[in-house]
Amino acid sequence: MRKVIAAGTITLAVVASLLLPTAAEATTVTDIYASPAGTGTACTVVAPCSIYQAKTNARAVAAVGTDDIVVHLFGGTYWMTYTLNLDMTDQPLNGHSLTYENYDSNPPILDSGQAVTGWTLHDAAAGIYQASVGTLDFRQIYDGNTRGIRARYPNVTDSATAGPYLPVTSTNTSTVTVPTADLPSLSSYSGVEMVKLDNWRDKHLRIDSVTATSTPGQSEVSFLSPESSNTLFGSFPQPTSYYFLENSYNFIDAAGEWYLDTSSTPHTLYYKPANGLAPADGQVIVPRGQTTMQLYGASITNPMTNITVKGLTFQHTNWTQPNQYGYVTGQAAIELTTNGNSTIPGAVQMTNVTNSTFENNTIRDTGAQGLLVFGNTSGITVDHNTVTDTAAGGIYFDAGTAARRTSENQTITNNTVSYVGRDYSDAAGVLTTFINNSTVSNNDISNGRYSGISMGWSWNDGDTGASNYNTISGNRISNVMTLLDDGADIYTLGKMAGTTISGNYVSSTLRSSWAGPYNVAGIYLDNGSTGKTVEGNVIDNVTASFFAYNPPNHDNYIEDNWYNSPLGSIGTLNTVSGNTPVTGSAWPVDAQTVIDNAGVLP
Repeated sequence: MRKVIAAGTITLAVVASLLLPTAAEATTVTDIYASPAGTGTACTVVAPCSIYQAKTNARAVAAVGTDDIVVHLFGGTYWMTYTLNLDMTDQPLNGHSLTYENYDSNPPILDSGQAVTGWTLHDAAAGIYQASVGTLDFRQIYDGNTRGIRARYPNVTDSATAGPYLPVTSTNTSTVTVPTADLPSLSSYSGVEMVKLDNWRDKHLRIDSVTATSTPGQSEVSFLSPESSNTLFGSFPQPTSYYFLENSYNFIDAAGEWYLDTSSTPHTLYYKPANGLAPADGQVIVPRGQTTMQLYGASITNPMTNITVKGLTFQHTNWTQPNQYGYVTGQAAIELTTNGNSTIPGAVQMTNVTNSTFENNTIRDTGAQGLLVFGNTSGITVDHNTVTDTAAGGIYFDAGTAARRTSENQTITNNTVSYVGRDYSDAAGVLTTFINNSTVSNNDISNGRYSGISMGWSWNDGDTGASNYNTISGNRISNVMTLLDDGADIYTLGKMAGTTISGNYVSSTLRSSWAGPYNVAGIYLDNGSTGKTVEGNVIDNVTASFFAYNPPNHDNYIEDNWYNSPLGSIGTLNTVSGNTPVTGSAWPVDAQTVIDNAGVLP
């Protein structure tokens, strides 16, 4: 039985009738409808309401606890003025389910951005236009489907690496020294950031001052706090590090570049369109909201459960903490170390959620991560989604600190993840930390500047009570590690008892000319690796097929794989057998079957 109930019509009589269903009505569904232009409180198919009113109506039904609830979203753009937060007051009682889904073939787009209007010509000779954006602050803009370029020096010419870069002479405890001749001529460096590469890290450092050193031709660049005092500032510096500068009006000299002046209110956005014409009203979108949708249970023992989100598009999220704290992470863009190890947010987030599904959705054009499943969660299925053009990572399952390591029975399958780490290059396509009894299979991951799949997160071989009995299988990963080093198509860390890496096809992962000396591989078992079986994978055109050497590293099995690249380095305490070197693309039948079956399934 299906029924539509407006919030204002739930009376005691209705509640009583709902609490006493007949046998024929034992499982009922309440349908609620929303549209981008929806008004009122009816929320019916003929009179849909707003998405926020739909949530209010669904919450009222959830409190009764006799119906499953389906919130149908008509197609079109929903301008999300604030996060769609779902918590325990939205959880249907008595084990009933809650679903948010598309209603028709026209996709619902939940947009956390704001359209820019009122463009005027600022500099005719340079082709720069300006518009007021009120008090908004942001680090990305979008012209249609194209991500703008935060004005930088030197100009970007290679989208795969975000290069070119300039060389660093030396990295000190809290400063760097660079050739003076490489620096642009600026009257002030206020607001300018240095984006600096250090092996597996991509640091965004707010400049405090630039001064000449006693060495002729060299200048010292100092930075604001907390970056300058961060313990990772000078940690593992790249022997020859590289950088570029960004965020100055004076850097606007190439098509697509922009700069936001926040020195006075209203803030002013300057932009040099590729076609040289004034942008139409609404053509340029700037991000506003940090997270578009969030599911937040009370605890792992009192979670949100039986939630489904499907067929929706999430886009244009914001994240501005690097404006105040810079950007330095330990590894893989998980936590911002310059702000108390705060978790880098996602466009969609889940915390304290169990037995729920996120499927057939699209996340794109984000200011940080795409999907973030954080803290205590279990039984989450993430299937057949598209995640693309993210400032940081793609799909992240981060169990967090030791007090919150409950992440188990997760399923990450058949997702297409591409062009992650567009601003924070040290992000991965799919990442899991302290995860148990879970599957990462048949995903298609491509075009990232760091690792494709990362799973860990402990640097020793002790038992953490997590990261065990996982499967990484059937994935197709290509063109990752295009910038940084110390990563791989598939990168794992720490003890993982009973974990299998099998049937994956990884290809075209080659060391960047900007990378440091650490390893780049097809499959990488880093420090603490033990208990892992790597079998039946095809490794095609990579810098090194395997790397399993950094101690402690033992009792792993690398068997029956095919590879046409150098074998790599494998520690003697691991077992290596039955692997087949191949010349070019002359793959045996079994290897070709792995290639053909890898990636997204129907």
